[in-house]
Amino acid sequence: MNKRTVILWIANTQASAQKILRASPSHYGVLLTSEVARMVRPQLPRCTWVGFFSATIRLRTGERVGLPRLSNMLSSNKKLQIAGAIATLLAFAVGVGCNGFFVNPTLTGITVGPTTSIGTGSTVQMTAVGTYNDGSTSTISSGVYWSSSDTGTASVNSSGLAKGVSPGQATITGASGTVSGSATITVTLSGLTSIKVTSSDGTTSNTFGNSEQFVATGTANGQQFDITDSVTWSTNPTSITDVSISSTGLLSSTSGPTSAVTFQVVATDPTTGISGYMSYTLTP
Repeated sequence: MNKRTVILWIANTQASAQKILRASPSHYGVLLTSEVARMVRPQLPRCTWVGFFSATIRLRTGERVGLPRLSNMLSSNKKLQIAGAIATLLAFAVGVGCNGFFVNPTLTGITVGPTTSIGTGSTVQMTAVGTYNDGSTSTISSGVYWSSSDTGTASVNSSGLAKGVSPGQATITGASGTVSGSATITVTLSGLTSIKVTSSDGTTSNTFGNSEQFVATGTANGQQFDITDSVTWSTNPTSITDVSISSTGLLSSTSGPTSAVTFQVVATDPTTGISGYMSYTLTP
């Protein structure tokens, strides 16, 4: 054993560590690990690096051995040589300001997910995956500030758990410092049992040439929700001369007809098929 050459390698990525091992199968390859880096942090306040390090050595037989076993295999003199080499390299790293080697990579972007649809009362766990300036990515498990663009539609707690509140869409944002990412949550109404249609001003008639906004209120699990923007609007009969209704429930008409017309304004939930209506009259 003591006649074999021991080479100290330091690799800052798992890929480079594997490359070193493949390139030197006839030597011990000692790789500085993240555990080692954490141990020396108190002595290196500027060097707070955490990386993807591998801690294996390879014998000529191809056998891989961990650092604890390596310690038992080597002589005291060889251990001192390795310790001296590590100390020298660490001192050099501090002398050059770590040269980026022992420094945490900089967060450059955050990808938030999932972009999904949930029902009212249901929850989904949001995740934030960070992208760093060294090309690496990792899930950010702490230090993320979560927020919702519309807490009346979807709320989110400090752990990133989003909950559907009422039908609609909300943007969930995860931020770390000045870097952020977002995803859209679509909330659908769960447990819908009925739909009530009313005019926004409470009237049941108008004159031709005027417009009227209608509102759809859904009842689900004993609660009422404004579902105006999530239903499909139509009239019955479907084709009425000089009358139309938009996807948001706005009824429009043109002046000119000489006789009154009465019809139904219908709101239908596209998921369940449940509908509601009210009668409405337009007069000359």
